Amino acid sequence: MSGPRAIGRRHALVGGLWASASNVVPLFGTTVLSVVMARILGPIDLGVQSLIAYVESLLGALLVFAMTGAVIRMLAVAIGAGNDTEIAHLQRWSMIANTAMGAVGAVILGGVALLSDTPLPWAIVSLTALLNGLGWAYSARSIAADGWQRVAQRRLVWQSIAQGLGIGAVVAGFGISGVFAANAIAAVGLLWTVRRLPQKLAPGPWRPLPRPLFVLWGKFIVFEGLNQVVSKRVEFLFLAAMSTPDQIAMYSIPFMIVSMAVLTVTSVIGSGMPAIAAAVGAGDDHKVTAQVGHAIRVAAVLGMMLTAGLVALGGPLVLLVYGADFRQAAELVPLMSVVALLAPMSSLGWMLWEARNRLGPLLAATVTGGALDVAVAVTLIPRYGAQGAAVANVVGQGTVAILVIAYTWTRTDRFPLMGRRWLWALVVNALAGLTAYAVANALTGWVALLAGFVAGLAVFVGLAWRAPLLENADADWLRSTVPHRLHAVVRVVGGPVAASGPQD
Repeated sequence: MSGPRAIGRRHALVGGLWASASNVVPLFGTTVLSVVMARILGPIDLGVQSLIAYVESLLGALLVFAMTGAVIRMLAVAIGAGNDTEIAHLQRWSMIANTAMGAVGAVILGGVALLSDTPLPWAIVSLTALLNGLGWAYSARSIAADGWQRVAQRRLVWQSIAQGLGIGAVVAGFGISGVFAANAIAAVGLLWTVRRLPQKLAPGPWRPLPRPLFVLWGKFIVFEGLNQVVSKRVEFLFLAAMSTPDQIAMYSIPFMIVSMAVLTVTSVIGSGMPAIAAAVGAGDDHKVTAQVGHAIRVAAVLGMMLTAGLVALGGPLVLLVYGADFRQAAELVPLMSVVALLAPMSSLGWMLWEARNRLGPLLAATVTGGALDVAVAVTLIPRYGAQGAAVANVVGQGTVAILVIAYTWTRTDRFPLMGRRWLWALVVNALAGLTAYAVANALTGWVALLAGFVAGLAVFVGLAWRAPLLENADADWLRSTVPHRLHAVVRVVGGPVAASGPQD
């Protein structure tokens, strides 16, 4: 079978990489925009902008993105079955449902605008919510038929344009309203481009709303809502109700920096999922255990490296780019970096159990972590502000990660953990991080960051080459999994054996 009905494994991988890029790359632009707003507008306006952006994204996730996920899942099944009638039926309802969800979000945000002291930015995001609903309606059918690549490419372009326009608006003196206006302009452009994607089928005869779509949408809402509590920025809502706008800004900056670092690493780790998914599909439990064992052990080392770098250099970086007014944000980076230690391993567990369609344990872990997150937030935020929000986020995400990792280990024949190798990796990263921190704090400016990074890297490489952080089999697995351009990383982490091992 060819065409839209048979997306090849390589095509799916390329589309997945584009989807990851469309999530990761805009974070760098968002960081630059955040710095510009912090420098020009100050902590209070940055906090207000962060809150409005979060509420918009929260409604989009629960309404539009949840519906989009349900539509893509059902369309993919219909396409795989070659059921043209069902495809046309779902395409029609995709347009109706996503547009309706965008309209609901627009009405809610418009209502907030009427009650707010800053109505203009809320009114602008209300319009953007409707445009995004329409855009995802057209995108869903293209993704289901041809994978993520074409939609992700267009989203990446227009997200970058929005960030560039937003920076220009702030510099020109239009404030946060200018930032949201830039997003609305980009939403129009994205809608225009995805609407022009080729349509596969005629609409077909009218049929009632497919009940399975509604049920699946409800499940997606539950999971997305729990995900928002645990791994997103739900603490913004508690900070808005119990603290001040500047505390939202102090929390948003370390959250963004840690999230960007984690997402970059987990996106690379995700490239190893095709091999694991293939073993799952073949029903080869022994091979699944071996593949997951390799992935978890590599992810553990990468998590240590990521955490050491963030703890050592994250705070000085925030002070350098945001300024002395954001010292509290800089001080929160090491605390929130704890999440980076577990996130790479946890993300692999999530991908494995989603591939096996075993969602119950993931749901239980998320409910537990979410309950703890909310409890800690309600307890600590009124007194400690951003610091309390950071603790709540770490508790919530850490709990979910530990539960998912433990479940993955116990349900895949308890693959070897190589505890001595992990202990050595912990020592190496701790020494490298301490070196980087000491050097960075002994100097000033960009020279301090660069010198700290070089010194920490030198210690890391020297110790890793003295005794590799990975077993030979794990280094070979990593080399065979990641793109060729990243093989230098394998050699750094795996030491001389990995450098001289079998080449692709």
